Amino acid sequence: MEHEGRSLVLYFLFIFSVGYVYSENIATGTTYTFRPTIQGKIETFDWRHNGNLVVEWDPDNGAHWYRYRERAHLNTDTADLTLQVKKEDSGVFKGQFQVKGVLQYFERTITVIDPVPEPKVACKQNDTGITLLCSVDPSVQAAFTWTGPNEFSHVGESVHIPRKSDDAVYFCTAKNLVSEKTTEFTLKMCPEGEANDDGGNGGAIAGGIIGILLLVAIAVAAYYFGIKKKVCMSAASPDGRGQRKSMSTS
Repeated sequence: MEHEGRSLVLYFLFIFSVGYVYSENIATGTTYTFRPTIQGKIETFDWRHNGNLVVEWDPDNGAHWYRYRERAHLNTDTADLTLQVKKEDSGVFKGQFQVKGVLQYFERTITVIDPVPEPKVACKQNDTGITLLCSVDPSVQAAFTWTGPNEFSHVGESVHIPRKSDDAVYFCTAKNLVSEKTTEFTLKMCPEGEANDDGGNGGAIAGGIIGILLLVAIAVAAYYFGIKKKVCMSAASPDGRGQRKSMSTS
């Protein structure tokens, strides 16, 4: 019984010295502060990222940075580490702090995620209605939801809207673990029978180029046959025959 009680005390002492450990999702570019909330006056401390030294401090030598100096700030009174995070900062940050000769610890796991950009909406309509497609940059993970009139709601990138009112407005929301953005789209903005994105203009552009080339070919052919006809008419004239005869006589 005494042994069990001693083990329980040691367990709580360990939890107290390490501190509360948890993970957090953070948007790329966010200025984030690691706050160890150490009890007592801190004598020395250091911070590590995935086992690599970031900075160490003692009152005699001050702070010595090993990485992130250009985008980090250190509070030497509280040992708070503030960092403008990048994608490569995902991982485990650990702090080690000495108070009255005893070490205390702090650990935080972060996952840095790109925030979602403004979603883009493309559309295509036919006899039965309009299909809306919502998208963001493929490098960004996001989930899509649609909302609209009469409490309309739909989950997914695309949605088919039966033809009812061209003035109806629908909203696409792209969301991930750190942010969300919404774009609105009015059905009357969708061109008749084709998509409203750049890909829908490819056929028209190709047709225009072919038409221009055809006109150029017709103009060249007309010019060529016009010159040939003029030469033939000149050769058949009376003056032309007299000149050739005079030259042969001489």
